[in-house]
Amino acid sequence: MLNQFTSSRHDVAEVRSSVDEVWALLVQPAVLVRHTPFLHAIDDLGDGRWVWRVGGIRYPGGVFTSSFTERMTFDEPRSITFSHEPASRHEHAGAEGRYDLSPARDGGAGARLEIALSVTARLPAPRAGRALVGKAMDLVLAQMGRSFAHGLLAELGER
Repeated sequence: MLNQFTSSRHDVAEVRSSVDEVWALLVQPAVLVRHTPFLHAIDDLGDGRWVWRVGGIRYPGGVFTSSFTERMTFDEPRSITFSHEPASRHEHAGAEGRYDLSPARDGGAGARLEIALSVTARLPAPRAGRALVGKAMDLVLAQMGRSFAHGLLAELGER
């Protein structure tokens, strides 16, 4: 029996690079894959959907591997929203969220990037383990976020 678990994250960063420079990287699936642990591939289906392939994620009771389809909506260069659009009922994960880009708040050159997301996974773990699985998911999302941020800054020449 599979139970559903969700973890959410919200991060904000100010960078010296322009909104256009950050946007140019965020819309490239290869950039996300290159800098995000556990994210093995993103396949752009060409119709506004991306299939994300994740794997090797340890949780109490096992190792999680899945692919899931996301409907991507691009409002260049201000926001990217994504929502799980299951291609089949065999998808055991999905995400809902958005990237928001705006000029730096201090009025100088640079950009403000805000990322908010919730990830849901169906796992063969008991509901009674919700706190333990939730903590594991929080740690994995934090690791993925830190690595992605570090890689994005490096590609922007800010590290």
